[in-house]
Amino acid sequence: MESVGLRSRMRRGIVGGFMLLGVACVLIVFAVASSFRAEHWVQHSLEMQQRTWELFSLVQDAETGQRGYLLTGDRSYLTPFLEAKTQLPVREGKLRSMVTLSPERAGQQAQLFELIAAKMDELGRTVQLRDNGQVDAAQELVEGDAGRQLMVQIRSVVMGMDQGEQDMLR
Repeated sequence: MESVGLRSRMRRGIVGGFMLLGVACVLIVFAVASSFRAEHWVQHSLEMQQRTWELFSLVQDAETGQRGYLLTGDRSYLTPFLEAKTQLPVREGKLRSMVTLSPERAGQQAQLFELIAAKMDELGRTVQLRDNGQVDAAQELVEGDAGRQLMVQIRSVVMGMDQGEQDMLR
């Protein structure tokens, strides 16, 4: 009789041990899956930051090229401006595709893209004026300070987006 009770207790202990082991395995699988999801979002956030700053850099390069051209009349200075005109739509498209899950970030992006378009239009107008020999008119447009204000706004939106991604990473 005693041996039957001992066997029964041993069986229950073994079954209980295996059940605990099974529960531990399930918890480990969930922890690993959660870790993979978190890693995915970290990568996504870092890529968002990088692509946003790349856009900002393209606009800065375009402005630098435009300024060099306005000062010298040498069209070789326009290379960064012309590259930005072709690269911006491509890079904006890539960035736009990354914010499908964040309405707040999508709103910030829409604002950023509008500001960039306005800045590129302003740069384009000054280049066109210089091309037409209207150096003084191009200079007046630059001195009007609208372009600088656009860059201040662009920088502010980019920094806000960057801060949002940093907050999410934390």
